Amino acid sequence: MSIYGLYYALTQPVLKAVVVEVVEANSRGRALGLYFFLTSVATLAASLITGELWKHHGAARPFYFSAALALLAAFLLLASIHRIRARDIFIR
Repeated sequence: MSIYGLYYALTQPVLKAVVVEVVEANSRGRALGLYFFLTSVATLAASLITGELWKHHGAARPFYFSAALALLAAFLLLASIHRIRARDIFIR
């Protein structure tokens, strides 16, 4: 649990700073509220899905599901980076 606490302490300020820098000054409060609302809903959904998978399909299934989602996220990130680079090449 202490490793998760260290991870949270190192990443949470960075994510808040990204949200604050991306939005305009007059809507920072709303943006932070929306950010924390969405992360809380996602955490609740992840816990519910993990619990149901564990209960109905065993302990390994949630880890396989998480691995599949991580691979999907990595693929989408690579695809978006490729699309952004391609767009930047054609704009110049």
